[in-house]
This record gives sequence, C-alpha cells and structure tokens, in this order.
Amino acid sequence: MTESEFMQKLDAGLQALTFRKREEILDEMRQHYAEGRAIGRDEHELSDMLGNPGELARDYLQQSGIDPSYHPAERSAAGKFFVALALCFFNMVFILGPLMGIWGAWFGLAASGISMTIGGALGFLFVVLSPIIPFVASPGSYFFLYISTTILCASLGILLSYGSWALMRKMGKVTAKYIRWNQHVISGRRARR
Repeated sequence: MTESEFMQKLDAGLQALTFRKREEILDEMRQHYAEGRAIGRDEHELSDMLGNPGELARDYLQQSGIDPSYHPAERSAAGKFFVALALCFFNMVFILGPLMGIWGAWFGLAASGISMTIGGALGFLFVVLSPIIPFVASPGSYFFLYISTTILCASLGILLSYGSWALMRKMGKVTAKYIRWNQHVISGRRARR
C-alpha cells in the first residue's frame, strides 16, 4: 500500500475526530514515513510496519473515548432541502455579488492584457513598415521612441495576460473548493481540506 492510500484510509477512519486531532495524527504518520524513507525503506514496507489503517483508526478513536462503530449520519432529504435553501439564500445575498465583481475585474484585466499585446504588436509592425509602405504615417524623427513604446506596450500586455491567467487558475480553484464545501454542508458530511 502506498503512503497516500494509507493516509486516505486512515483519514476516512478518523472522521469522528475533530479536524485538528485528525491532522495531528496524520502529521505523526507523515513523520513516520519521512523517517523511514530517510533510512532507506520504501513506502510499501513502511505501510506494512504501521499496520492496517482501519485498525489504527479504531485504536485512535478508542484512545479519544469515541465508539469506533460511530459513523456520522447523513442528512435526511428534507434536511438537505432546507440546508440547500438556506445556502442558496446566503450565496445569493452575500457571495454572488462580490464573486461576480471579482470575476468581472479578472475579465477586465485579461481583456486589457490581450488588447495591449495586440495593440503593441500592431503598432510595432506599422512603425517598422512605415518606410516601406507609403500609406502608413511616418514616425519621422521619433522612430526609436515609437519602437520603444510599442515594445513596452506589448511587453506589459504579455505580463498582464500571464498574470490574469495565473489569477484565473487560483480563482477557479477557490470557486471550485467553495462549491464542494457547499455540497458537503448540504449532504451533512464533513468537508475535507
């Protein structure tokens, strides 16, 4: 059994404990794996040495004074409906407005970055082609100033586009995590970090 499989099974068996207590136990197990790897043992061997994660979880539950046969019950259909209704109201009043504002600001940054990149590239192209093509306005003595400005504009646009892409990925993860949290609250299960 790999370390991640062992940790998932142990975490599933410890759901009756508080989050903090579960994390202490899981950190202790991670430390055992780290020490074992430091002396040259592989994760399968370490998992065998630590034992069955289900039995280990039952032992920890008994030490904490919790009946190992305890499993948190899921909400009834009516309970899920009323929790979903309350969350819907909460999300519409307190979350939806700021979330739309944040995503709108992101869209504005992304559009600005793309338009600055395209505008800088086209400006550079027109400045470079101005001596060749007669209908393009000639920059005259400010040629190097125009070249520098268009390169700066395109560079800032690329940076802004990349930054908005990275921000979108982070915001997407946070939004997905919030949606999963809502699902956990409705079902009555504890949310995992």
